[in-house]
Amino acid sequence: GGTKFYVRKEIKDMIAYLSAIVNPADEINTNRCLNAPKRGLGDASWKRLLTFANEQHIPVGEALLRAEEITGLTKRFMLTMTRFGRLLEDFRVKSKEMAITPLCQWILSESGYWQELEGEDSVEAAARQENLQEFLSITSAYDLRSKVGEDNLAQFLAEVALFTDLDTYVESDDQAVIMTMHGAKGLEFPVV
Repeated sequence: GGTKFYVRKEIKDMIAYLSAIVNPADEINTNRCLNAPKRGLGDASWKRLLTFANEQHIPVGEALLRAEEITGLTKRFMLTMTRFGRLLEDFRVKSKEMAITPLCQWILSESGYWQELEGEDSVEAAARQENLQEFLSITSAYDLRSKVGEDNLAQFLAEVALFTDLDTYVESDDQAVIMTMHGAKGLEFPVV
């Protein structure tokens, strides 16, 4: 098997955006989407942001909106962080009234992620765009069976987190199923 769908960079980036929208205190996913696409913020700026959030006892999402209060940041970094914080806040507000597919399309467009992939003009970038289109087909299927609402996005993320390859496995199919030795480790197969 190749790289699993949900561990591909572009899919992890999209899920990071959705997770940061659902949970403004999610430092890991906020950090991931902060530079997806590249915004020129490095580790030092991120550490200053986290220090400020901890000192003020506020979530990292709120700290982004208050970036002008962070000492030691250049004006450019303050503006970049504040813009990104506003962008996440806009996404958060819209997530309560939009289905997941249009929300994801809006995120890809407004964040500049899709434009960055188009600008790369490479085979790898085209493959990433195709993977994102496939992700949108997954969100569309979810949208058909769910209602737009306050916790809809959180429910979708919980469903995605629990997804495994076994969810698409059909035992009656006449085909070989293979995995790596590493993947078989710890499973209860009589023969490996």
